[in-house]
Amino acid sequence: MVITSISPLWFHKGDGISEVALSLHCFLQENEVNSSLLHSNNNKTKLFPMSNTTLSSMVDSNVFGFSSFSCFLKYVYCSKSDNFILHGVFQKELLLSAIILILKRKNFLIIPHSSLNITTYTNFPLYKRCVFKVISKFILKKAKAVIYLNENELNNSVYKGNNFALISNGVSTGSFKDIYEPDPKVLKLCYLGRYDINHKGLDRLIRFLSFLKVNYPDLKWSVDMFGSDSKNGKKALLDLIRSLSLENNININGPVFGEEKQECLARCDLFVLTSRYEGMPIAVLEALAQGKKCLLTKETNMLEPLLQKGFAIEFCSSDYDKTAMQLLNYMNVSQEVKKREAEEIHTYAKLNFSWSNIALKYRRVLEGKK
Repeated sequence: MVITSISPLWFHKGDGISEVALSLHCFLQENEVNSSLLHSNNNKTKLFPMSNTTLSSMVDSNVFGFSSFSCFLKYVYCSKSDNFILHGVFQKELLLSAIILILKRKNFLIIPHSSLNITTYTNFPLYKRCVFKVISKFILKKAKAVIYLNENELNNSVYKGNNFALISNGVSTGSFKDIYEPDPKVLKLCYLGRYDINHKGLDRLIRFLSFLKVNYPDLKWSVDMFGSDSKNGKKALLDLIRSLSLENNININGPVFGEEKQECLARCDLFVLTSRYEGMPIAVLEALAQGKKCLLTKETNMLEPLLQKGFAIEFCSSDYDKTAMQLLNYMNVSQEVKKREAEEIHTYAKLNFSWSNIALKYRRVLEGKK
């Protein structure tokens, strides 16, 4: 089977779409698929340093960049592949590729990567809403399937067509770094992601931590944050931290990748993500793969299934006391129980989110199988 994926790729930062596109491409090859990946924003990527060597090392001879937009479209038009996977919705490269594929009667899947989320849609400028109406009537309905990561993303989508499939993101689950010797008196939290204050809900998190410091002084805590400043939110974040006198509790760091990222996760008690909207955040899957319980908002789309397993704590943005009490309860759990729970979380991630199984599901959808 021949499958061609089309995706923007960024190597100067941690980028969930790039990681998904490259990982899926690699594991499709392991599932005996002749897989290729078209780098739709090659000229833009060249403007930035290649800092994320973990992602760039995944680029193989079947990942193609193009010198111009016209060369990219010509390649799509002339491609002999009958099956395509499009990562994203609104980029012009993807829109025009989809139109070409429809005209040439090709099979294609669309992975929206949260771009059809109703929260995102309400913030669209008028021109983008008009574009969506055209897309929903023509492109999305012609896709073999629109791929949602879970039922929450499906239910929160502005597109209501029946041509959908549910396939989660994946994660590398091979290594489990059980290296952390916790301090039972201090709760260590870890955040991985962009310093995008509104999207990632970092203002929510910082204000909760201020509340925690004032109202629960006996609960000792620290937060290590790792991320890129691609959305230019770092200065505002630092200003907020200083204004609330939290600079001694919160450490702001640059992005980490690969082994270093795994070690950062391994050295914390809880991973925290307080986003206002997500599809299925890779960072949460990476934390689970390291056996970490997660402090999450419901908008991360990961809270409900993890709560059912006992692998998450709900961050209640409207009830700080409830969140604080759950953290106190967590601190009172014995280290023996926490260690056993970490092993269970890692096993859960391995069974449900391994890339090898995810790639097989994509192949089956393109083949018309359930």
